[in-house]
Amino acid sequence: MSFSNKVIVIGKGRFGNATAQGLREGFVEGVDGKRMKCDVVQVSATRFTSLSVSDMADELQDTAFVAYCGTKLSEYAVRIALAIQKATKQSSGPALEFIDFSNPDPIHEKADVSGAIDLWAALNTQGKDEEVTKNDGSAIKVWKITEVGSADVSGITSNTDGLVYGSHPGQVPKITIPNLSLTPAPSPNADLFEEARHMVMERAGIDCWHDGNVMGLAVFALTAMYAILRYNVNVNGSEPHSNIVMYLLDKAFAWTGLWMMVVSPFAGNLLALGSIYQKWSKIDSLQKIVTLFR
Repeated sequence: MSFSNKVIVIGKGRFGNATAQGLREGFVEGVDGKRMKCDVVQVSATRFTSLSVSDMADELQDTAFVAYCGTKLSEYAVRIALAIQKATKQSSGPALEFIDFSNPDPIHEKADVSGAIDLWAALNTQGKDEEVTKNDGSAIKVWKITEVGSADVSGITSNTDGLVYGSHPGQVPKITIPNLSLTPAPSPNADLFEEARHMVMERAGIDCWHDGNVMGLAVFALTAMYAILRYNVNVNGSEPHSNIVMYLLDKAFAWTGLWMMVVSPFAGNLLALGSIYQKWSKIDSLQKIVTLFR
């Protein structure tokens, strides 16, 4: 069976243009190991997603890879999946493969984090009420490539590793972009679900620092207010205004530091202990003894 070297890049923004630039110098590898230079067709994500399913399928026919560099993939996942299925039936070569390069923010674009998963689910589910299983071996592969920027996919930088998550964990798409090495993500189960979990947890780590800064400022504001009201000569104390900065605010700094270093971890330990006590009957005796001595 012959294979196609046609690659469609969906998206004409900065990242889409960079991806198209890199792919124009790249190669598609067939099942027999033969390589052919990519025949890149770049389309606007806005125009493509506004097409009917039939028109989408016509554009996707005889395509080897689709590189999605747009936004709101979750919103268009069902229609794109129908178009891919229809194009696959009409094509003479192997089933196309879908590569999601989008990188939505887990907070401000949280509805789009599951874009690749929604597409994969639409490709593998005949009806809305059918259960989607993670081990379904669909012929249409869906990939998610992370840890790459515009310069990496354009092929103008030194060699960069792109981490690959996908519906076929442990594999990578058989497409070559200059100076970009596609490697399976270092995870026991590098599927699309794992990529979504990794993205959410990575953002959670950033949010911990943000929340800590906000909490520190809030505690400092409250302790500074208390110190001034308690010790200032015009309120309820004997300290003159000249001592506010070097003495009263110093107390606020000390109280804030004490809270952030001692009380906050203690509160975290209480939450952890509370979680253990909720499943007390299910844990082993050694863990019970360790918990009681905390």
